[in-house]
Amino acid sequence: VQAYLDKYPSGSHDAAALEKLTSIRNDEPGSPKAETTIRDCPDCPELVVIPAGSFDMGETGLTHRVTLKSFALGKTEVTQGQWKAIMGNNPSNFSSCGDNCPVEQISWNDAQAFIQKLNTKTGKQYRLPSEAEWEYACHAGVRQAYCGSDDQDSVAWHDGNSDNSTHPAAEKQANAFGLYDMSGNVWEWVGDSYHADYKGAPTDGSAWQGDGVNRVLR
Repeated sequence: VQAYLDKYPSGSHDAAALEKLTSIRNDEPGSPKAETTIRDCPDCPELVVIPAGSFDMGETGLTHRVTLKSFALGKTEVTQGQWKAIMGNNPSNFSSCGDNCPVEQISWNDAQAFIQKLNTKTGKQYRLPSEAEWEYACHAGVRQAYCGSDDQDSVAWHDGNSDNSTHPAAEKQANAFGLYDMSGNVWEWVGDSYHADYKGAPTDGSAWQGDGVNRVLR
């Protein structure tokens, strides 16, 4: 299956082959399973172990092949309750939504400060995902219009159904990796600097750095 993907990275059966490859890897002894979770402290975000794999990154236009090692990603957005436990404040505009709602009004630098405190608390090395990791985790081995479905309402809070407010995390359907709200609810920071296209982008899933003036939201 990997040989097919390497030879025909944009082949007509690419999505099915990637889904099959993910399934095979998940069945291998000792390989990480999607939906295997980690939580380093009671107030820490719950993480889902994402299996290694390859995919064609890019929603439209020029794409490029990316091969990633296994990594762990938050099962939901960072919630207001988690933010308060680590940072001692709540900057959210929709604070009345409650502790299970995603924290918002957070700059990229605010996210870095949260990560630094989380690292100090746990002794682990948290970081923002790269844009490639985020997109790979969103697709979860298949190509759909949204992260987990072709039906927007099933996986996302959006302009048409949110009543102009955030909503508690994990109320909608998860994707195949067990991740919630990757489409809709709030924008999510990644580790990359902004680039206009993928020319020269990393192929190993690492964050693509630049001048740092503009950061990427997904």
